[in-house]
Amino acid sequence: MIKLKPLLIQVLFFIAVLVASTPGTASAFEITRVVPAPDSSIDESRPTLYVYYSGGKNETIDTDRIKLKLNGTDVTWKCLVMPNCISCTTSYNFPAGKNTIIFTYEGTQPFRYEWSFVINQKEKETEGLTHNAKSVLEEGDMLEVELKAQPGGKASFDIGSFKKNIEMKEAQPGVYKGSYVIQRFDNAKDQEITSTLVTSKGEKISFASQALVSIKAIFFKVKILSPAPDALVDNYFDIVGRTRPNSKVSIAPTMNFHGGIGTTSPQNSGAIEVMSDDKGFFKVHFGFPIKVSGMNYTFYVTAIDEDENRSFPMTFHVKLK
Repeated sequence: MIKLKPLLIQVLFFIAVLVASTPGTASAFEITRVVPAPDSSIDESRPTLYVYYSGGKNETIDTDRIKLKLNGTDVTWKCLVMPNCISCTTSYNFPAGKNTIIFTYEGTQPFRYEWSFVINQKEKETEGLTHNAKSVLEEGDMLEVELKAQPGGKASFDIGSFKKNIEMKEAQPGVYKGSYVIQRFDNAKDQEITSTLVTSKGEKISFASQALVSIKAIFFKVKILSPAPDALVDNYFDIVGRTRPNSKVSIAPTMNFHGGIGTTSPQNSGAIEVMSDDKGFFKVHFGFPIKVSGMNYTFYVTAIDEDENRSFPMTFHVKLK
């Protein structure tokens, strides 16, 4: 029998412990399989993601510490998380091209695994839900939602848990459109826009937009829809806007011949007054009988609603052609 010196025994024991705890061995957290496979190309535009994993012999997996990101967006809340697998099925199509998935586990030893796959580009995108919100929506803004799907059905959309079952109309075969105007005191953060289509055969199909919507209708404002800011206009043109329904809108113009910004105040005797309709729209036909090329107009706009609340003032500028 070979006798080992005590110091040598301690060294061998330390090496054994180090090897047993090294990532990649049976005791370490590891990924055993992912779907779709890394660097694969697939035709399916809405695949189910699967990540199979093992915590090894020395660690019980805490599923609350698992996270999954799709193209930088945390989708864990949409996933089914189990002790040995996480699966995720989205309600929207993945973008064509490269898609990147990041799996993380904050265990005894933090673990991260990243892989990507490619969704093959289709000749024609046949389905999808989109909307026009690019920033936080305020009072008077219109959220416009469009669904492309099979024709001849009935569609509606939801703004998360904030607003439900908003009707959509089939504007043309297979294209459904709906809208919602942000109302006073509306407030919602990071809402998912979803749509339900009931086909002509009675089948229900769900869709979702990947971009979330936030609403913060705190301030009473007037929005000018036309003309666009700093637009070139003829000496007669229409001013179209939107504010709270049945409000008195005051539009005070000033002129400037030197390219600067004109100034005025709501007490200006030349102000034009108009009432908004029951949906908040208003329209004014404005003009100057003498056309002077290069003349600038600055408009100072305010509104007073039915409760005598005054809006925040706003200005917009145009230039004669």
